[in-house]
Amino acid sequence: MIKKLILISALLFSFNGLTQVPDEVHEKCKDVADYVGCVQIFTGSLVKKKETEIPEIKELKKALGLLASRLQNTSLRDLSLAIQPFTDALAYAEIVSKDESYSIDDRTKLLELIIPSIRIDNAIDIFYRTRSKEIEYEAEVGDGIFTHWRLCSKYDDDVTAFNRLFKREALSYDKLVDRAFNNGIGIDYDCRVEFIDEMGSRKSSIMLSIIIRSISYALEGKELQEYEVRSLQEQKDEYVNMIVDKTKKDISEFKKLNQEFDNPYTVSNFVTTYTKKEFRELNRNLRQIAQKIEKGGEIIDFIIDDQTMPVYIGGLSKSELKDARDLLNFQYSIDYQLADQKKWSKNLKADGMYFGKLYSIMRLSLFITRGNLNPNNLDNNLEVRKILIGALSIDLENCTLCYDPDGRPNLSYDLLFQMRKGVKDYLENVERIYQ
Repeated sequence: MIKKLILISALLFSFNGLTQVPDEVHEKCKDVADYVGCVQIFTGSLVKKKETEIPEIKELKKALGLLASRLQNTSLRDLSLAIQPFTDALAYAEIVSKDESYSIDDRTKLLELIIPSIRIDNAIDIFYRTRSKEIEYEAEVGDGIFTHWRLCSKYDDDVTAFNRLFKREALSYDKLVDRAFNNGIGIDYDCRVEFIDEMGSRKSSIMLSIIIRSISYALEGKELQEYEVRSLQEQKDEYVNMIVDKTKKDISEFKKLNQEFDNPYTVSNFVTTYTKKEFRELNRNLRQIAQKIEKGGEIIDFIIDDQTMPVYIGGLSKSELKDARDLLNFQYSIDYQLADQKKWSKNLKADGMYFGKLYSIMRLSLFITRGNLNPNNLDNNLEVRKILIGALSIDLENCTLCYDPDGRPNLSYDLLFQMRKGVKDYLENVERIYQ
């Protein structure tokens, strides 16, 4: 009802404005419930209501009825010609909707069909543009379907335009989670979509199905339900905020568990004196531990709840494990201010070194526990749990490199989050084995 009143109001203003209604007619009609009808009677502009629809409504409905089939069964090359009857019918209907010789009722009905038709027309333009991009991309791929890729941002503008047009998040942005920590709407150069992964799930196919449904709704006089549409950046921000909130709560819980251990692993800046050689050997020793685990470790299949769970264990001798634990303690305690002042690292400042410290602690914790896990040694496995929980208790808020100047977590935060996730997944596997 409200929508119809708005349309009638718009049509009244098209009579060169309400101010041209004669004063004597206005006085007679101002208190009448059907003001428009009253004015028409006294001004002689009333057009008798026809029993049937005006030809322009019939033509537009006919064109809409044929449109779905033509969209589905016409090549992109011939699409413009195939949908020309719909384009012409819509254009003429728009002209008639402004013609004052038609009744208010007929023009209102025509507008009710024109509004969804304009949206369908605009949606076809977006569909055409998107499908053209897809065809061009597919031609580039050729026989390299297993090796070809594109940037995740390739169809971002098309997704945004289509979603805003229909006022619903009908299409999803590619790999939103993978690029959420990349602040801004610029190109995500590091985010790729493999061609093989998107075969059979083209953006244009989803668009076409929604356009077809919109045509059906328009012919039935029904409206598509509308929702709030979030921009790409808004969706990124929502995801990042959710991750940060969950991570803070998770760290708080692991801090409580960590305090139950004797001499728990905690981050400090206790070690302020060390040599340039000791500083330079940190990353080299870490790489050596990783290589030994990869060469000497093995994957053991554990049966849990009738399911096989592969777990990577072993790879380090007792002396190597001791050296690795000493290195871990050093990483927890080192203060990088000295290395920063001495400029021992050409590429990193203190904030970058602190980020590297946290990343190395988590990575080294994962390496040591993989090399230390022994299904037949309970003491070893208690130490494994202690090391992993210590790494999961580390605050990320003190990593200044992990936040942009406006305080938003960035890609460095995401790197720590992903490494932390790997540590947590391994702890869950360990606890499932020994629960």
